[in-house]
Amino acid sequence: MTQDYILLLVILTAIILVILLKKLNTNRSFSGRESVELCISYKDKALGLVKFDTYAKLMKAVGLAFNVNSKLLRSSDTLDDLYSIDSWDLGEGMEVLNKLIEKNFNITSLRKEPNNLLELMIEIESQQKLDKDDNNN
Repeated sequence: MTQDYILLLVILTAIILVILLKKLNTNRSFSGRESVELCISYKDKALGLVKFDTYAKLMKAVGLAFNVNSKLLRSSDTLDDLYSIDSWDLGEGMEVLNKLIEKNFNITSLRKEPNNLLELMIEIESQQKLDKDDNNN
């Protein structure tokens, strides 16, 4: 009976430790950042490169998928940074993001692998334009 309690205590401690380490990793990735409204961060880095609608939808989708406040995200954030956060969830964040991209932008796969969020937005808009052109022909 005592061994059962010890085993249960070890398992609960491990679960708590994983949750805390995941939160610490997420916080470390975005430490020192101020929360910035999406319209302001858009004007600073993405204005003229992508539509605001694309920018806002993708930032919100990334925030939702990786459990991060979208106002802490920047268009220069790399996908590698997101992968490091996602490693604690065994890839669940990327799966959620892919589903949200499919739902919000009607894209199931990318033609080109982006390095950061801005490149992802540009690729999404480029692919939407190509798909629209293909449908018109």
